[in-house]
Amino acid sequence: MDLHRPVPANRIDPETGNLCEFCRHFDPAFATRKTLDQMVVGRENNTAWGHLTEEGHVRHRLIELRSRLRQPTTEQEASAA
Repeated sequence: MDLHRPVPANRIDPETGNLCEFCRHFDPAFATRKTLDQMVVGRENNTAWGHLTEEGHVRHRLIELRSRLRQPTTEQEASAA
């Protein structure tokens, strides 16, 4: 038995997942993602780690990082802007 072989995508049951509300709200290209890349495990798990696929996880993290770069992190930075 080969333990390093990837799990086939068709063995992941999309019925157990939900759409990631964070990505759905902040990613303008969300609708163009593959269905499994849009999904997270559980209803309240709208985090990068909750995504069913690595692609979904990476895209979620990129959106988080992009939003942090646009927002000032301190009051002092906000007043300087």
